[in-house]
Amino acid sequence: MTLEDLENTNPEKITVKEAASIMKVTPRFLQVALQQDKFPFGVGVHMGDWEFYINTTRFVLYMEGSDLINKPA
Repeated sequence: MTLEDLENTNPEKITVKEAASIMKVTPRFLQVALQQDKFPFGVGVHMGDWEFYINTTRFVLYMEGSDLINKPA
């Protein structure tokens, strides 16, 4: 899956594996970063096991850098 695929299909959410592949990082890296609130597009919640949610629209905006437009320096 590519960023362009996401923009064309626009699913509500994507998996950690899909997002990590697009970001060119390991799924574990992304999981830990989500657990630590390092990205604005998803969360990791501990419910016995860790559960992850990545919002597609916010992920695409982040990857395109659009989330930085009009952001104070």
